Amino acid sequence: MNNISKLEFISELSAISKQCNTQHGICIFLGAGADVSSGGVSFSELKKESVSFVRNKRIHSYESLEQIDKEFNSIIESLDEESRCMVIQRLIKSSDKWLPSDGYKLLILLAKENCISSVITTNFANLLETTQALMGVDAFQIFTPATAVPTQYFINSKSQKPVYLKMHGDLDGKLITHLTASEIQNKAYQQEFVNLFEYLIQNESIVFLGYSGWDNKIAELFHKNIGNIKNVYWCNVNKPDENAPLVKVLKENGINIKYINYNFDKALQVIAMELFKDKTLFHVDSIFIWALVEAKIRKIQTEFTNNIDSDSKGLLTVRRTKANIFDDFILDEHKNFCVITGNSGIGKSMLMAQLCNSFESDRQIWVVPLNAMTTYTNDLLDYIVKKLGYASKDPYTVLYQFSQWAYEQDKYFVFAIDNLGNRIGTVKEIASLLNKLIELSYVIRNYCRIKFFITLRTDIWNNVFPLLDINYLNSVIWSEDKGSNNYATRLWDFDEFELRQAKANILSVSSYTYIPDDMVELIKEPSIYGLIQRNICILDDIDEINIFTIFEKTFFSGIAKKALEKLAYSILCNYVEPYMPTKLSHRTTEYLQNNNILKNIISIEEGNIDFKNDLVLECCLASYFSSTQYIDVFLQYSNQFSRDYLESHLPVAVYNGIVRYLGVNCNDFGKVIKLIYSLLNNSKSSKFVAKFVNDVFRYMSCYNAETYVSNVQNFDAHYPEFSTLVNFFIHSTGFMKDTYAFKLLAYLRTVNSTSYTLECNALINDRFSIGLRKCNILSQTAEYFRQNVEYVLIPDKPIMSLFSLLWVMGRVGKDNTNKDIYQSIATLVLNKIESLEYNLDERNIIQIKDTFLKNAYFIFFNADNNLEEQYYLYPQKSKMPIILEHVKRKKNLSSNELSTISSLVDHFGETLEFFVCNMVFVYMAVYNSDYALYNLNALYNTFDENTSVIELDFYSSALFLSSYVTNPLDRQSYLNYYNKLVDDYEYKMFISPSMERVSTCRKFEDKFEVEFEDGFNILTDYTYTAPMGKYIGNSNETTTELYLSAFWKLLEKLEKNGLYDEILQIIKAINQMSVNWPDEALEALGKFTKFNHPIIRKAVIRTLKENYLRYPNITIRFLNQTGDAFSEDELLQIFSATNSQIENRTLEQLQWARIIYFIKTYINPHIMDDLFEIFISSDTILEVFNKIIESLLKSQL
Repeated sequence: MNNISKLEFISELSAISKQCNTQHGICIFLGAGADVSSGGVSFSELKKESVSFVRNKRIHSYESLEQIDKEFNSIIESLDEESRCMVIQRLIKSSDKWLPSDGYKLLILLAKENCISSVITTNFANLLETTQALMGVDAFQIFTPATAVPTQYFINSKSQKPVYLKMHGDLDGKLITHLTASEIQNKAYQQEFVNLFEYLIQNESIVFLGYSGWDNKIAELFHKNIGNIKNVYWCNVNKPDENAPLVKVLKENGINIKYINYNFDKALQVIAMELFKDKTLFHVDSIFIWALVEAKIRKIQTEFTNNIDSDSKGLLTVRRTKANIFDDFILDEHKNFCVITGNSGIGKSMLMAQLCNSFESDRQIWVVPLNAMTTYTNDLLDYIVKKLGYASKDPYTVLYQFSQWAYEQDKYFVFAIDNLGNRIGTVKEIASLLNKLIELSYVIRNYCRIKFFITLRTDIWNNVFPLLDINYLNSVIWSEDKGSNNYATRLWDFDEFELRQAKANILSVSSYTYIPDDMVELIKEPSIYGLIQRNICILDDIDEINIFTIFEKTFFSGIAKKALEKLAYSILCNYVEPYMPTKLSHRTTEYLQNNNILKNIISIEEGNIDFKNDLVLECCLASYFSSTQYIDVFLQYSNQFSRDYLESHLPVAVYNGIVRYLGVNCNDFGKVIKLIYSLLNNSKSSKFVAKFVNDVFRYMSCYNAETYVSNVQNFDAHYPEFSTLVNFFIHSTGFMKDTYAFKLLAYLRTVNSTSYTLECNALINDRFSIGLRKCNILSQTAEYFRQNVEYVLIPDKPIMSLFSLLWVMGRVGKDNTNKDIYQSIATLVLNKIESLEYNLDERNIIQIKDTFLKNAYFIFFNADNNLEEQYYLYPQKSKMPIILEHVKRKKNLSSNELSTISSLVDHFGETLEFFVCNMVFVYMAVYNSDYALYNLNALYNTFDENTSVIELDFYSSALFLSSYVTNPLDRQSYLNYYNKLVDDYEYKMFISPSMERVSTCRKFEDKFEVEFEDGFNILTDYTYTAPMGKYIGNSNETTTELYLSAFWKLLEKLEKNGLYDEILQIIKAINQMSVNWPDEALEALGKFTKFNHPIIRKAVIRTLKENYLRYPNITIRFLNQTGDAFSEDELLQIFSATNSQIENRTLEQLQWARIIYFIKTYINPHIMDDLFEIFISSDTILEVFNKIIESLLKSQL
């Protein structure tokens, strides 16, 4: 007898079982010990209970086993066959412990699956029969002494069911043949039984379970057939007694007994786990066996973690801050469905691995990680059931019963389905899969033991979400953000905490002492971080690193490059009919499957090869196009291009592969332009094409900017293609670094047509002012100014350059810039103004005047190019010069003068008057803030319920301007008055006079545009300096929740009353706020993404379209953070935008306030006196400009 290991035991039995259908199989030999785990007792205990039952009194401790045996034998021998069966049956039925254990269930499944050939037992209880009935399975052909065994039963027996041979009798058959000591030792078995018994032990490997070996007659039969005995395994908690008759027979005849220390249940669990590991079992109604469930889950976990380990092996990992959501989700007793979304490569699978690891040693909570289906089937529930090792025509019922069983077992199961929907099925099909799972989650939610944890790409979830059953979903879904529009929890690039870990990890495994900014941007994406960390030792010149050089250095070269290109193109061919069809050859497939380097790049599951990361697929597909000069194919079939590639909803990575090729890899700029121009001219699907063109130029700007700028500069501006594309060129600069953006914008403002000059200058101004404000130290500010100020200046036009520099100071204020940096910028601008050489001849002044009039609407609210004519009439009819004279003498406004001002600002036709009236209060504030406030209060006291909203807007405007020029940082004084205005006239805050503007302003056509795009909005004033606490450091109001609190109070009231048209005014204010505070405005806009009302959605989308063209990176960041809130069509509207509306955006009062403050502080402290004098004495607008310029240049003239 020798001990064997578990590995030896299962390996040998597995090999024997595989031969079961050809020659020898496995025979399980059960003794009384097999029933112990089912509540049964050993034979000696059964004797005690029988004696006690007949005596009707208990056994005393001093009574010996011999005495009990003797009395038991005497009792049984006195009874007839039926009576002694009755005694034993009553003993069993009187115990509530006799219930089939998992071991018997496994035994039946092993027989049902033909993993064993037979079972012999000396037991006469009916546990196996009871288990069969409970499971609804008829697995065995049962033979008892009361049953005749057919002659030659085992001839052609392999087509029969496994046999169950009960050697000592059967309670159900009311015949127990071997019960007393005398019967067991001396009574011969029926010859038919002996024949079958001998056949079994001669032809099968024997596994003894719970058997002691003390039956003489059994030992005799083994001795008789000893020459044919094969393998003998003995499973018991104790080694068999070497004095037992059967053990003696086997040992004396040289039969090696292989012993393993397992009881009945444990032995069958070990056997079943090995023999069933690759089998799918047909589900047995309501029966789940923990050993099999555990084995399947362990196998699933191992496969999943091994796959993840191939990506992360040897890497220093980054602990994700989102990892804590697992605990919160699992602890929530009311929600059992969680969705995690994120872009490809963002780390969803790694997060799932962390979930598995966090519960690896937990015996109550079991995570079941499932790689999502790689081929589409119409039933996600069936997929889950099969992964658990079962097959059923009704997987819904199986999982429902599984949840009941889990509740009874007090075990928790989290089915974690990773990357659902990756390149399988349509949106509707994926939605159908999820709806079935959501419905099941709803039905089983009260059991609180089964949870589903789904990860999928954000774009897939966004498209699927509108098709889900929202009623079921509301009841089951858990979300980290209770305010989320579509309930998903979003996983992002590394946050600040995670990025610090990533940078430290890379530095710790390399010789570098720093990480350049470009690399920092790359490692924000977890998959790229892993690739860089793994290969940092072979990456040289990290200052010039980009994603493609990383690929080339690591895996993308030689044969691997060709194989990956073909794989990428074959994936494209799955979605569109290719112009150049290709199929992966057997050799290419084999190479991809066996290349160790590529294991981190591609996944292989169920025979399907795919890329693990979308960015890798994108680059490989672009490379394939480049290798095959595919631009010629695209041009040849350009009339089909939009249909095949833009409207067919390709996977994002495939679409981006085409974009990357045209924007980065293709070296023939002319052919790319030819294709794009053809698409724009011929396609009816304008949104798809416009988005595609935006995307191509975005890639050029991000990855190939130097060449792109050079190509545009060499493009003949007289070609119609240039005129068609110039708008796209301008907007693409938003993705460039400053060096290239300034150069291209400065070029585009001078060529072909001056219609884009204003937009180019505005974008230069945006970028220059933001760049200055971002500088952290004074030397950086000076260097940035020195390097880029040339682009702000207008070549050979010093006076225009002067106004351009003042425009910069409209974007840089004490409210949005660090105090020392502001002082530095203001001084640099002043010095540059003073360094210019000016010529105030009439020709130059006329040029300034004409430029002003051309862009009058942009400069002054409601102005147009008739301003010159209006000013010609101004001195003759205006009452303002008299009022200006009074104010110059520091007199308060009379009631008549206040009435005059109210009458002048009460309509839209007096652009100049509106400006001059504002100037009155600014003049007062510059002289003395109390002087201005006294007169503003006087004006306010004239208001009543009949006061127009236009008058209220003027008061708010004048209040803000006068407050700012007095002290830009004193927001609270302004708010005290503004809040009173809102409290007193809240109902008028949302009255729009804009329809009156249809006749006075040519810019807008439909009602929405008039209401939304019009610059008029009292609420906008509240936003002007709202975020300044973030920049000047003397305020706790650093979030939109705090510094726009008045908006949120109004919003709550309006939403409660369903006043959505009025809510539009708040969004309109935020839209205007975005010109000066883009980050903060979009943060505030997030409040409105939950609304589904059409007018609110339209306003939100309009705001994002404009900001995408003006501040694309900020907008994309916002969409990445709240993108779950937008449908595919809404995102298409945003990314296909072509009109930034810059020319329709009047300079905000905040910008005027900053400019005035800068002029009075740094250039001319008497500027307001000069302006008063100018508007009192000037007869023509040309004279106005001449005198304003002289006032600005007093120190130099």
